[in-house]
Amino acid sequence: MKEQKIKLMWAKALKCESHDINSTTSFVDLGGESLAFVILIDMLEQQFGVEFDFFDLGMGMTINDIAERMEQ
Repeated sequence: MKEQKIKLMWAKALKCESHDINSTTSFVDLGGESLAFVILIDMLEQQFGVEFDFFDLGMGMTINDIAERMEQ
């Protein structure tokens, strides 16, 4: 369930369709750039109350990685 919500957030930040996003592909590989990072980080914090930083996503985190980290 979390993965689906995260996928929708990625689609919104990347301005693409969610079916174009694979949960094992990194945000960077999907075309994420600095403004999209900021938007996504804000959405993750608001929706889940979990803090991520620019470095986390820039290091190639995938949807699955984010969901796993949120479980910790």
